[in-house]
Amino acid sequence: HEMAFRPSVEFIPTKEEINSYELMFEEDLPKFIPRG
Repeated sequence: HEMAFRPSVEFIPTKEEINSYELMFEEDLPKFIPRG
């Protein structure tokens, strides 16, 4: 069943994915949370 396990590398997000996640996260943040 070794083929069923995916390499951990696939779970590492690319820079594009990280940027998109950060944008979505910032949009979902409550306004009262200070940034920086």
